[in-house]
Amino acid sequence: RLDREPPSMARVALDAVIDEVLLVLDQKGHKDGAMVPIQLHRDPLPEVIGNRNLLDQLFSNMLNNAVRYRSERPLEVWIQSKESEGFCEVSIRDNGIGFHDKDREVIFEMFHRLHRQDEIPGSGFGLAICQKIALCHGGRIWADGRQGEGATFHVALPLHGQPAVLQPFRADPLQGD
Repeated sequence: RLDREPPSMARVALDAVIDEVLLVLDQKGHKDGAMVPIQLHRDPLPEVIGNRNLLDQLFSNMLNNAVRYRSERPLEVWIQSKESEGFCEVSIRDNGIGFHDKDREVIFEMFHRLHRQDEIPGSGFGLAICQKIALCHGGRIWADGRQGEGATFHVALPLHGQPAVLQPFRADPLQGD
């Protein structure tokens, strides 16, 4: 649906989005009986131009992945933000199982999984949805990881401007913009 109909955009406080996502994640853990304590390190986040429901889904997928792909170590998650050239880059880093550098692009492909279903359950479309959401906001998403050390997911979202004129782009940050 994101390809067919542009979502309505407004100013969205990312701190409120993250608060709500963490609350739902905590409630889900209590309901499922699978509480995973998270040591959270968090920067204050700005407001961006976006669709609140889609941004909830974007950050929910990203934080759920930190929980799903955790290692044997106690889970730590760092949420950081920086602003540059009209965009806010939010980075979510974890100390989980990570991934090989060769897989950093394919993880955003629909139904592409790095693990068998019996190892780590999932559908293989969470990060593909994240990429669609970032693109429809006129932003981008990319990842860095080290096998056995953790992963960092970055999403750049517009801070200002007229949302209707934002054009989606996908640039590989390692190749230059």
